[in-house]
Amino acid sequence: MGVIPECLDVVEFLHDSGVLHDVLARIRRSSDGNARLATLSVRVPRVDPLSVLARAGGRARGYWERPSVGEAYVGFGAAITVQAGGDSRFGDIRAAFSDVRSHLCGLDGGAPAAPQVFTRFAFSGDLERARPFAPAHAEIPSVAYAASKDYGTIIVSAHLDAEVDFAQLANEIVTSVAIILSADRRFEVSSDVSGFSEVGGTLVSYPERMRATIAAIQRGEFEKLVLSAYRDLSFEETIDPLGVLSRARGRYPECMMFGVFDSDCAFVGATPEWLIRCNETTIVCDALAGSIWRGRTSTDDLLLAESLATSTTFRHEHRLVVDEIVRRLRHLDLDPMFAAEPSLRRFANIQHLFTEIRASRPKNFHVLDAVAMLHPTPAVGCMPYAAVDSAYARFEGFPRGLYAGPIGWFDLEGSGQFAVALRSALIDGKRARLYAGNGIVAESDPEHEMCELDRKFRPMFDALHCVTS
Repeated sequence: MGVIPECLDVVEFLHDSGVLHDVLARIRRSSDGNARLATLSVRVPRVDPLSVLARAGGRARGYWERPSVGEAYVGFGAAITVQAGGDSRFGDIRAAFSDVRSHLCGLDGGAPAAPQVFTRFAFSGDLERARPFAPAHAEIPSVAYAASKDYGTIIVSAHLDAEVDFAQLANEIVTSVAIILSADRRFEVSSDVSGFSEVGGTLVSYPERMRATIAAIQRGEFEKLVLSAYRDLSFEETIDPLGVLSRARGRYPECMMFGVFDSDCAFVGATPEWLIRCNETTIVCDALAGSIWRGRTSTDDLLLAESLATSTTFRHEHRLVVDEIVRRLRHLDLDPMFAAEPSLRRFANIQHLFTEIRASRPKNFHVLDAVAMLHPTPAVGCMPYAAVDSAYARFEGFPRGLYAGPIGWFDLEGSGQFAVALRSALIDGKRARLYAGNGIVAESDPEHEMCELDRKFRPMFDALHCVTS
C-alpha cells in the first residue's frame, strides 16, 4: 500500500498540506534516522513557463527554456542546495550530489522521480569576481515545472532530514504546485514604456582596449582573446525581468533562454551557444566563433554569409576554437568527430561559423567532468588558457560575474545540458548591466569588431527597450 490515502489521487494529495504533512512525517519516521529525498512527478497540462514565473511572485529561483523545441524548466525553492568556489568548484558540485540517488524514495510509495539539479557557474571561481552570485551554485528545487512540447510535468522533491519543518515544507510545496496549475497557456507582457539613459560601462574605452589586445596578440603574447564590454542603463521605472525574457524569446526563439533570480536581482539572457549536451549515449559540443551581421535583403544576407565563410581571419578564429575543444575532449579519453568545414548558424541579427563536435559517451562519464575541462572555451576565453586571469585583468578590467559562465542542469545519472551565458543582462531594480564580447585575433579589423559588438548587445538592449522605454 502506498503512503497516499486511497481516497485521494496524486493531484488532490498535492493540494492538501495537511495530508502532505502526514505523508512526509511518515516517510521520515520510516527512514531509520537517515535523510531521504522523497520525489514524485505528475503530468499536467502544458502552461507557459513565463506565466509560471509571473504567478510565482518571487518564489521561483531558476528558469531555462528552449522555445524552438518547446522545452522549459522552472524551479521553486530548494530541497538541496550546494555552493562552491575556486578551481575545484565543478568537482565539488559533482561530489556533493554523488550519493543523492541512494537516498531517493517515492513520495507516493512508488518509484521515485528523477530530479534535475539546476546549476550555474560564474566565469571565474573567485568570489569577488563572481559577485553578486556565488562562483558555483547547484540545487534540486523543492518543486519544479518541466515542459515538453505537448505537456508539462510537476516534479516534487522533499528533503527529509532531522531538521525538517514538516508543516512549512508541506505548505511551500502545496503553494508552489497551486501556482503552476493556475498559470496561463500563454504569457502576455505589458507594453508600458519609460525612458532610460546610459550611465556607465566600458563601451567607450573598448576601441582602445581592442587595439592594445591586437598588438599583444601580434607580439605573440596570445593567440586569441575574447574581449568583453558592459553597458550600464538606468530606467525611470523598475525593470520587469519577465518582460525582458518574453521579448527576447519572441525575437530569438532559436536561442536558449535563462533566468537566475534572487531577492535583489536577476540575471537573464538569450544565448546562442551550447557548451555541452550529454544524454545516455552521446556528447555534443558547439564551436561557435567567427561572426558577421545579417543583411537587409536576402541578397545582402547571402553576400555577407559568403564573406564570413571565405574569410581567412574568421576561419582562423573558428579553427582555433574547434581545435581547442577537440583537444580538451581527448583529455577526457573521448574520440570527438566533426565536419572538416564549418557551416553557418543564423540568428535574427547575426550569423556565425558553426561546427558541431560529437562523441560517444563512455561508461561512468559525468557531464560536469566535461564542463570543468571545457570552461572557458576559446569562444569566450583566452588562448593560451593559462594566461586567462592576467589577460582579463590587463585588457578587460571588470568582473564578469555569471556572464560567459556555464548555466544549465544535470541529473543524478550524470547527463545534462549546459549553455554559455551570453547575450545577457544583470537587472537590479531600475538598472541593468548588459554584457557582450568579441573574439580578437591578430588579423581582427577594429571597425568590424565594433559593428559586431553592437549586434551582440542588441538582443538584450532591444528586449529592455521594448519593455521599459
